Amino acid sequence: MLGRGVGDVLGPVMEAVEAGVLTGAGEQLAFRHDPIRRVLHDAQPRSVRVTVHQEAGRALAEAGAPVERIAEHLLNSGTAGGAWMVAWTARSAGPLTARAPQLAVDLLRRSVALAGPDDPLAGPLRLHLTVALMCAGRSREAEEHARQALARGTEPALEPALHWILAQSLFLRGRPDLAARAAETARAAPAVPPAEAARFHAFASVCLVSMGRADEAEAIAERLRGSDAGGGDAAATAFALQTLAIVRLSASATSRPWSCSSKPPSATRRPSGRSVWRSPRARPPNCSPAPETRTGPATSSAGPWTVTNSSAPPGTSGATRPGCGPSASAAATTASRRPAPAGTP
Repeated sequence: MLGRGVGDVLGPVMEAVEAGVLTGAGEQLAFRHDPIRRVLHDAQPRSVRVTVHQEAGRALAEAGAPVERIAEHLLNSGTAGGAWMVAWTARSAGPLTARAPQLAVDLLRRSVALAGPDDPLAGPLRLHLTVALMCAGRSREAEEHARQALARGTEPALEPALHWILAQSLFLRGRPDLAARAAETARAAPAVPPAEAARFHAFASVCLVSMGRADEAEAIAERLRGSDAGGGDAAATAFALQTLAIVRLSASATSRPWSCSSKPPSATRRPSGRSVWRSPRARPPNCSPAPETRTGPATSSAGPWTVTNSSAPPGTSGATRPGCGPSASAAATTASRRPAPAGTP
């Protein structure tokens, strides 16, 4: 980074080690106490700090360092090297969102502002920002960003992903009714290919069953379970089978006798940390099925079925939240590269 050889810096580094300022940290060196690092950092003029952070970010990128380390330096470099920062952020937004979603939000906001509306990377950056917001647990902001991008008009190749984020964010904040409406709107959009239209329709069936409208959900899922009706989309088939499994398991559970007790059945968790499914449909107060006891998470007023996610706190990792992590970020990256469907302007 300094453009100097090892021999040139070896002497000062060894002096710092002997003085107890630096210490070994595996194969690297680190400051023995973080306050020392902060004091030395803040003692430099701002122009020097910005330049050092910019060069450190580039050097770490060339060395293949973890994306979050690079992102921290780029955030501290201000607007210096804007074009390189924007290009790197667009390339690395997926893995950065999966590993550090809040850091990704901050860097993507900076990059969107630097890129400007006419930059070819502006659309993909806004899409990645929406994904990062959802993965950081900020579903309302993700919803607003998706709505604004769709209202503004975006590239046809990015539109399906924005529709998907909008529907998912509504579902995640407990509004399956609005999520189902958003999914059906996306299904009718000209820029959405047939296979993805089937996926949105199948996702709407999941929303319907969450609202207690099992008959409508089952009818949609039955139509989509075949490969032809589902457009050959594996996700559409999976959503359809999920809906059918929920409806039929619910029907089976309500057909068995119930035994009442003075206390409601307690929710239990599997060792993996994920709760099991349970249907409270037609259950009298404080009753549990007999002779078999069904356990699961406490349900909400959203409907007879509730999905309980991992118990990890929101925002700790993109991979712990539904619709986030490497798969969602990869989907956004793929969407930003997908050619426009035939017939779209």
